[in-house]
Amino acid sequence: MSVSKTLRDGNRVYRVAGIHGLIFDHVTLKKNGKPVNSACTGDQLIIEMEVKAERSGQFVCAYWIHFFSTDGKRVARIESPPDTFNLKEGENHFVRIDVSPLLLASGEYLISFSAFDISSGSAADTLNTRYEMLSRSYHLVVNSGYDSDGPIFYHPSEWVFEN
Repeated sequence: MSVSKTLRDGNRVYRVAGIHGLIFDHVTLKKNGKPVNSACTGDQLIIEMEVKAERSGQFVCAYWIHFFSTDGKRVARIESPPDTFNLKEGENHFVRIDVSPLLLASGEYLISFSAFDISSGSAADTLNTRYEMLSRSYHLVVNSGYDSDGPIFYHPSEWVFEN
């Protein structure tokens, strides 16, 4: 069940609760050290998140970030490596993601954030291991300076030319 909630930073989000343990307390998209809701293809985009402990203990987490087009298609997913940390109830853990260069083309995107308990394996069983998801709660406008009708994604590649 999705519930509308305001985070500590004032952002209104749609929370999808999961297992007890961690909740998102703060998420910010940044460019050049300042909060933004727009960027250009090729820019450095930094995402800062804080998760808050609902209980004391050790946590082994994976985070997923999903980018959706405004027509509902998932266009990208970023998965973190394992993140192991200890917190006391009420404490926060800081996570920084450098999405550089930003490879999404011009358009509007909705972003979801999820945190999973992977202490017993992986996040494959998302319903039983997800602490929380902020469902399509952040809006990002991407502008492309490359062309007026750019693709959805600029794929990295390595070109080799031989004589």
